[in-house]
Amino acid sequence: MPSPRISPSRPLWVRLPQAVFAAAGLIFATCTIVAEIEYAKGAFGDGRTRDERLQYIKSAVRWYPPNHEFRNAVSYFHFMNRQKGSLPEAVEAHVVALESNPYAFDVRRNLASLYYEAGKKELAMEQIGIIKSRSPNANIVLIVNKNPSNN
Repeated sequence: MPSPRISPSRPLWVRLPQAVFAAAGLIFATCTIVAEIEYAKGAFGDGRTRDERLQYIKSAVRWYPPNHEFRNAVSYFHFMNRQKGSLPEAVEAHVVALESNPYAFDVRRNLASLYYEAGKKELAMEQIGIIKSRSPNANIVLIVNKNPSNN
């Protein structure tokens, strides 16, 4: 005797939603797994160049955009992997990350640090003011790159 859940005698209007939800679950799981693999390739490197690693992280964002860790990873990558001439790119990555997650304390703090490095102290103080308005007891320590050859 066939199972009542997969019986062909059940009407289409009962079977179709089950198939749609099953397909959606498989797509979701596939996108999540691929995004995690791409993120790991970019975050941990394994002998890849800086640009290759960055492309893997951006690929993870494309595969699974709802994950805020992936969306913020581009800004974290630019903050931690600096090279000569990368300061404007790092600032842009942080601004983009804040557009999708305006309450990310660490991204905003890192942006304030980048503005400070660039000599834009009023923009740095504006970011610190936003942090203080949202978290009055926050103890903010800016992480500043003292190596001018990396700016």
